Amino acid sequence: MVNDAKKEEILKGLEEIKAQTNCPQDFMCLKFGLEIYEQLEIGDTCAQDSHEGCTFAKEEGSKIICTCPVMKYLGEKFKEE
Repeated sequence: MVNDAKKEEILKGLEEIKAQTNCPQDFMCLKFGLEIYEQLEIGDTCAQDSHEGCTFAKEEGSKIICTCPVMKYLGEKFKEE
């Protein structure tokens, strides 16, 4: 579980990354809040069921690989915990 200070740090960095990222789906992946990302193993596999139209979702064999800078950032931050 991420403490409040760490969550504030993550949110600040998240806003900086979002400002630099052109998301064709208006950051739909973030609509459930950060809590879901604490429970997921975020890495290379796309965590979303619906990734149609996402320019960051790349098909690789039977997997959908997420190349989104925002998701990579969250994955790195929650792996630190």
